[in-house]
Amino acid sequence: AFSQAVVRCPGPRRVQNMSGGADGGGGGEPLTVLMVAEKPSIAKALAAALGGGRARERIGVAPRSPVHEFWGTFRGEEACFKVTATQGHVYSFDFGEEFNDWAKHGPEELFSAPIVRTFDGSLKLPEHLSAEAQGCHALVLWLDCDREG
Repeated sequence: AFSQAVVRCPGPRRVQNMSGGADGGGGGEPLTVLMVAEKPSIAKALAAALGGGRARERIGVAPRSPVHEFWGTFRGEEACFKVTATQGHVYSFDFGEEFNDWAKHGPEELFSAPIVRTFDGSLKLPEHLSAEAQGCHALVLWLDCDREG
């Protein structure tokens, strides 16, 4: 669906399959873990800490959210890690345009006002996350511990 090819983690590695047995030789599909942080600076710090300084950075579908790749261990198995980020909220909710002028509408009207889902399409975050998730076996979210995270 996307024209950009998903780059595999650096270096050929022989890994075990999800059931814990050897992959039978000849390469096989590596266990791949996608980690998503709330902002690019956190993704970079996570990759540096968890990757032991060995993470490689590349540009994915969303240029402002680079992908950091490294090899490590996940649940006792060697794995390729891809660490990237959103940039704030992927989607937001707002009131329709007619309700954004608070001088024209009282707070009580907002309880029944229509809500519109919005997002900044120029960031390409849904496409970026979808492309990076292709072929992944696990997802780890590094989000704030609040109602928005």
